[in-house]
Amino acid sequence: MGGAPHRRSKGWEQFLALPVARLPELQRLVSRPWHVAAEPFSVLRPAIQDFQLRVGDWAVPLETLDVQAQEDGSVLLTGENASPLRLEPCPSSAVLVLLEDVRNVVRRGDQAPWARIRDSFASLQSEAFKVALYPEDLSRLRYLALSCCMRSC
Repeated sequence: MGGAPHRRSKGWEQFLALPVARLPELQRLVSRPWHVAAEPFSVLRPAIQDFQLRVGDWAVPLETLDVQAQEDGSVLLTGENASPLRLEPCPSSAVLVLLEDVRNVVRRGDQAPWARIRDSFASLQSEAFKVALYPEDLSRLRYLALSCCMRSC
């Protein structure tokens, strides 16, 4: 599938030939929520619609889309006649590390003095489970962080 992408249509059928090497980056983009950098915090899930990659109001035709992966896990999206858009993973890699630490505490049932938690252990398990299901929900993440940070007397 080399060369330039072409649209082909026959009746109801529509095709867009893209290089196979581009499919993993497209799959990564649409398979998770992202935060749009330099904007008030909003979580968006990119979608492919009408031969375009759409992220909220931003859209670019797939045949002109350029995806540049950054070392921090973010991606820079550019395309013909579209301003660049930088997406950051949501949750970020730092938050994922913190969540894994919380999961380890929950798995061990560790109530050591350095890891005392204000709420009950069952409550912590419940909150960690909710954050794992909805990592883009910042209110849940904030509550879990507060629960972990507040030490019992």
